[in-house]
Amino acid sequence: MIGHSLGSSLGGMLFAEFGFLISFLFCIMILLTALASSTLLVRDYKTENEDDNKSISFFRDFFNIIHFQKSVKTCFNKGPNKRRIKVIIFLSLLFIVAGPSHAENSVNYMFTRFSFGWNTVQYGLFTASKFSMELIGTFITLTIVIKFFRCDESLLGMFGVVSSMAANSIYASAPSPGYFYSGVFFGLFTPLPYMAVRSLIAKTIPAHEQAQSNSVFGICDAITPLIFGPLYTTIYKYTIDIFPGTYLVVTIFLKSIGFCFFIFLYYQSRRESRTENKDLNNDCHSLN
Repeated sequence: MIGHSLGSSLGGMLFAEFGFLISFLFCIMILLTALASSTLLVRDYKTENEDDNKSISFFRDFFNIIHFQKSVKTCFNKGPNKRRIKVIIFLSLLFIVAGPSHAENSVNYMFTRFSFGWNTVQYGLFTASKFSMELIGTFITLTIVIKFFRCDESLLGMFGVVSSMAANSIYASAPSPGYFYSGVFFGLFTPLPYMAVRSLIAKTIPAHEQAQSNSVFGICDAITPLIFGPLYTTIYKYTIDIFPGTYLVVTIFLKSIGFCFFIFLYYQSRRESRTENKDLNNDCHSLN
């Protein structure tokens, strides 16, 4: 989140001052630094069964479809408390939460340029403000709400969805830049649904299965921009002359579905807690 806000503001300034070439060269330099750091600092320990021919072993293991099949099977294993249904809901929520967020980033600049005549610097400053406020909201949630109030993750997810829907409503109908900026404050808790889903995944799936399950969720995270990016640009293309904020209305509709999913997860959590308390009381009575 910090990197996104810094990158958005810095990218706009670099483009305004030096153009595309320097901006992309700067990005390449950062990526090469990250690649060199991971190569030099991250150690890969050789296992006993590893082949001597490392390159052949790597490609054989990397493109082995059996690994993916095992991961999917492990992820969708049946379990107590409607585990399989929960996993399907978690995947749906990742699409609903992460997909529109990625897609909006590819359309928001065109929207602000068309509606308010912003340049890259102005949009970069807005993005930095937006993600800075979201960082503050995340800090408040982690340090105050969760620590002192111990809210259920699904309840936090609902709260975050409402915050995101309120912000998008303001963005879509903003008649002026000042009104548009006010949406930043309403979107203070926008990152909460993603955090809530990740926490619920960790609680639902056993620890020894989380590595394989997380690979499936990671693939879904990677696929969402491929789906929602073209979808949102197409929506914006055909609605720009009618209502430019239509793509934000689509986000509100998708988030409302996510809100319903969080309601189901919340009541399911309450039901499981009552069942556990009832079983605990029965055990206590039997001991007495």
